[in-house]
Amino acid sequence: MDKFSNALKRVKPNTECSWSGDISTEDDFKKILWVTGVHANGTSITTTTNPHSEITWTKIKADMDKQDAFVSQEAINKTAQAYLTSTDWYSIREAEGGTAMPSDVKTKRATERAKVVSYEEFTE
Repeated sequence: MDKFSNALKRVKPNTECSWSGDISTEDDFKKILWVTGVHANGTSITTTTNPHSEITWTKIKADMDKQDAFVSQEAINKTAQAYLTSTDWYSIREAEGGTAMPSDVKTKRATERAKVVSYEEFTE
């Protein structure tokens, strides 16, 4: 899915509109066809005047920029999550009354967990 679609879903979920090509500039944003209703024949009533005050180019652009910045965090998340997955068995073994998790593994798991950041929590 493209950055604009993702940003729009976060700014205002379930917004109905259509566009062609990439939305990467404010001029592109001004060409979006916003659905404002439905004709009796079932076709959409659209306008290029954005009827949603909470959806602004500034908010959309900020989210799109955040998506770009989050790419490197996603790589960090994947690496940390892979380590956690590969060592989950230590936790299970300990929780079920078996041998305790080695302290170095416990420390590294805490470090790796701290590296994982969701998109919503991410700040540049």
